[in-house]
Amino acid sequence: MTAGRWNLDLGDVDPALTMEGGRAVTVALPRFDRAEPGVLERGVPVREVGGHLVTTVFDLMLAQYGVARPGLPGRWPSGYDDAAEPYTPAWQEAITGVPAAAARIAREFARNAEEAGGRSMIIMGAGTNHWFHSDTIYRSFLALTTLTGCQGVNGGGWAHYVGQEKCRPVTGWAQLGTIAGVCTLGGLAILIYRRRTVGPVFTATTRNDKLMYAVLTLVIVLGLAATVMANLAGGGYDYRATVSPWFRSILYLRPDPALMAGAPPLFQLHALSALLLFAIWPFTRLVHMLTAPVGYLTRPYIVYRSRDDTRAGSRTPRRGWEPSR
Repeated sequence: MTAGRWNLDLGDVDPALTMEGGRAVTVALPRFDRAEPGVLERGVPVREVGGHLVTTVFDLMLAQYGVARPGLPGRWPSGYDDAAEPYTPAWQEAITGVPAAAARIAREFARNAEEAGGRSMIIMGAGTNHWFHSDTIYRSFLALTTLTGCQGVNGGGWAHYVGQEKCRPVTGWAQLGTIAGVCTLGGLAILIYRRRTVGPVFTATTRNDKLMYAVLTLVIVLGLAATVMANLAGGGYDYRATVSPWFRSILYLRPDPALMAGAPPLFQLHALSALLLFAIWPFTRLVHMLTAPVGYLTRPYIVYRSRDDTRAGSRTPRRGWEPSR
């Protein structure tokens, strides 16, 4: 390729999807579903190019998955529901736990892609990354979107909303989040200064208020320190794989402390300080965050009266409130 021509535009070249129609040979494909590794002997169509037998990846994949075609040698499953032959939907069900009926989803995905011009899409989060052999799940996604002509189509293909593909955005957000955290810490310092220097506000300050400000400051400082030390100054730490699932496990009432066992100490201290803040939350002014000022819509007007006693009048004030005139 020359400079400026780095894309996959093949021009007038129309690559062959399959070598079907020519001669067929038997290939040995690996199988690992037994105590001892073995091979599957299945046929693929080939052509001779430059003295070498050539086939396509598509033909090899169909042979691997056991998709029989007329005229090909080898041992083939009788259908998708044949659990005795490897790589059929029925065969994998006993190994993976995925029902063989899931093949229906693939058919519907392909049918929609055919009717919509490739606009079938898989939207995936980080869920598959929590499983061993996630790479094979990725390959199945790519195989499905590629075989149905969805990859590279606007509105089709494979889209991520979270995952290791977001490492650079996460790094960027770590920088912006650190700036936001510093601003939050600055705002908290202003609130503490006001509460200490303004007489009426300081007079109304209770011990619970002082405890709340101390714990809240500790939570913010530890969170900032964990982010800076791990993701900015250090080599990076993906808290979404440990701290986040641990916090969700608490919400599910099934706490899993093993998730936090390997977390860096700063993250562990940050989590402990946050739990302490949640514990004292109902006994501090922070509880007002859980209220909505609905009563302000219907309460009486606040009437401000003059401090001049000579203008107060001689009428005895009535109980309750009166409209201002």
